[in-house]
Amino acid sequence: MDKLLKSRPFAIAAIVLCSIVLLLSVIGIAGVWGVNYVASNFVIDVSVGVEGSAQAFQRAVLRLDTGIENLRGDVQGVSQAVSQLGETVADEGLVRVLLPETTEERLSASTDLLTETVVGIRDTLSALRMLYRSVNRLPGVNLPTPSEETAENLADRVDQVRTDVQELRSTIAGVRQRQAGAIERVNVVITRIDGRLNAAQDKLNELNANLANVQRIAQQVRQTVPMVLTIVAAIITLVQIWIIVTQALVIRMMWQTFKSGPQTPAPPPAPPPAPPSEPPAEAPLQPIEMPPPTVPGILP
Repeated sequence: MDKLLKSRPFAIAAIVLCSIVLLLSVIGIAGVWGVNYVASNFVIDVSVGVEGSAQAFQRAVLRLDTGIENLRGDVQGVSQAVSQLGETVADEGLVRVLLPETTEERLSASTDLLTETVVGIRDTLSALRMLYRSVNRLPGVNLPTPSEETAENLADRVDQVRTDVQELRSTIAGVRQRQAGAIERVNVVITRIDGRLNAAQDKLNELNANLANVQRIAQQVRQTVPMVLTIVAAIITLVQIWIIVTQALVIRMMWQTFKSGPQTPAPPPAPPPAPPSEPPAEAPLQPIEMPPPTVPGILP
């Protein structure tokens, strides 16, 4: 196995694979920042569009609120005129001064404008609801979507007001004709119209608060999501840089292996030389005992 790791074919294969991984990592870094740029711009454009649509819808709500106030002013003018008349409906001149024929025309014009505005708001609200549902599919985005019941309820309130205004116009005509109990019927209808207008304005205030919340969330998304995407891109870039460094080190090591070529195994080390043999120790010299000298003719 060690011989395979140090062979030239293995070094070439490792260099090729590491080069591919290194190239993919470089492309990955460029791709991450490219995607971050496109995604950030997309989120910013979408948030700006959502905020702009909410502002435009708020202006439509303001027009409807202004129409309600104009109609309320006309109705209150009728109420003040009826209060001044009291029971003196016999005075035809005073009736024509306080309740001219243009009164019904103003009531009709204000009601028609109110109805047209509500129809436009209902159509715009339906489009906004579809837009917000599409935007909410983005991760981390949760725009408050106006309910369909809000538009329907608002349209029903305006239709009821329109019916009451028609009744009020006929009742005013009855006052001019000095019908008995016409003034009381006018007061009843005016009270009912005022209550319906108050309920419609409550719905408008609720819708306006919802739109203000949408604008606030859109601004938060425009500030937060691009920053999060940038942080994620930076983390991915650091990981890719670490991969590039490791692959470069492996390529360097394999290149050195390729240049050195296959290595033959070293011969086994020679055994250490034997220590020189010592000469055999000499036996100690023994003293030689000489016999005592003898003299001829003398016995020892």
